[in-house]
Amino acid sequence: MPDDVQSLLAWVACVAGAGAPHDYTATLQDAGSADFVVEDWDDALLDMVTDVRRKLLGVELAAGLGRLDLGDLDLSEGRRLARRAVELIEGGVVGYTLIKAGKE
Repeated sequence: MPDDVQSLLAWVACVAGAGAPHDYTATLQDAGSADFVVEDWDDALLDMVTDVRRKLLGVELAAGLGRLDLGDLDLSEGRRLARRAVELIEGGVVGYTLIKAGKE
């Protein structure tokens, strides 16, 4: 994971500290699991990040129109992280994978 996304917000968003699918399947295999099915769900992750970006824009618009008081809240790090997440997903650096396994 690139250093620029290793922040508290990245950990909260569950994108920091994640491993590659083969790391998880190896751990599961060591624990006695077998018959793996690994599904790529990157499109669902991209949809989620796009939705977060839309919601951030909505909050900013509402604040700009005076309909929402953000106080001292600065959304710039959230916007940066969401924009960077799209880049990393589209570049194949991060993804969302579903791993199914059975017990031997």
